[in-house]
Amino acid sequence: YDPPKARQAALDQIAAGADLIWAEREGAIAGAREKGVQAFGNLVDQNVEGPETVLTGPVWSMAPIVDHVSKLSAAGMIRGESYLDFSTLARGGAILASWHGWNEKLPPDVMELIRAKQNAIKTGVLVINPSADRPVGD
Repeated sequence: YDPPKARQAALDQIAAGADLIWAEREGAIAGAREKGVQAFGNLVDQNVEGPETVLTGPVWSMAPIVDHVSKLSAAGMIRGESYLDFSTLARGGAILASWHGWNEKLPPDVMELIRAKQNAIKTGVLVINPSADRPVGD
């Protein structure tokens, strides 16, 4: 967690030609906002950090995990298991944040592609394998 470093990384990416930033860390949206480049938030709806910058982004919901564990617990079936699957779009553990009007500003074919990909993920046609591996960084 180093917001100034994330901001600088975003600025460096923009200087190298990036026209869209994924704000995996706090600070990246600030860099995108400074340079007038669009960004995707991460884990929560981050539009408030830059309404003219943040299009949308993945939002994580623990509700599917909590519901599952609560049902198992109530049934006396406590056990160890992997919960990675519960954080997927298909299971309701991930969604896109509100578009805050950006869905009206983006080309219709882009929005249709997004809807098609979401549907493909939800129906299992497109599989994105989650990973709990520690990210590699500097």
